[in-house]
Amino acid sequence: MDTKRIKQAKKLMGITYNPTEAGYILPDGTMLDFSGRHYASGYKNHKPISGQPDYLSGQRNVDYREIRELYGKGVSGTEAMIRFENEENAIRFGLYRRESINLSLTTSQKITFEQWKKIANIQRRYGVIIYYDIYNSIGNIILKSGETFSIQDVKRVFYKLTKPISKRKGQILY
Repeated sequence: MDTKRIKQAKKLMGITYNPTEAGYILPDGTMLDFSGRHYASGYKNHKPISGQPDYLSGQRNVDYREIRELYGKGVSGTEAMIRFENEENAIRFGLYRRESINLSLTTSQKITFEQWKKIANIQRRYGVIIYYDIYNSIGNIILKSGETFSIQDVKRVFYKLTKPISKRKGQILY
C-alpha cells in the first residue's frame, strides 16, 4: 500500500516501465519517471500530446534532488532526497547508457522483495555491472563504489552493514 508521499511522487513524476528513465525504485517495485516529462512541453499527464513525439523516451534528465517538490519550501533538495529514501524506502537508481546500474542504498531502508526483484530483472535483462553505495540515515557514506554482477552480492553486503551492532536504551545503533 502506497503512503501519501509515494502517491504524490507517482502523481508528480509519473511512473515508467523503462529503466533508463527511472530515478527511484519504490517499495512496490514501480519506478519513478525522471525523464522530465512532467516539466516538458508537448506532454500532458506524463504522455505525449496527440501528434507530438515522445522526445524524452529513454532518457533520464531529472536530478534525484528534484523530489524536493513533495516537501515544500524550506527543504533543500539533498534533505528531501535523504528523507524520501529513509521515510519511503525509495532506492535511488540509475541505468546509465545501458552499461551499468548505479544504486544508492541507506542503512535505514527496509528494502522489499519487489525492489530486489526489479533490480535483479534489470541487471539480467541488460547484463550490466552494478555499482552501489551505502549511506547511513543522515546521508554519510559507509561504503563507496562496491561493484558486482550479482544482486546477491549487493544484498549480502547491505544486510551485513545494516545488521545491528549494538542495542542501547531500546535503540538500534548501526
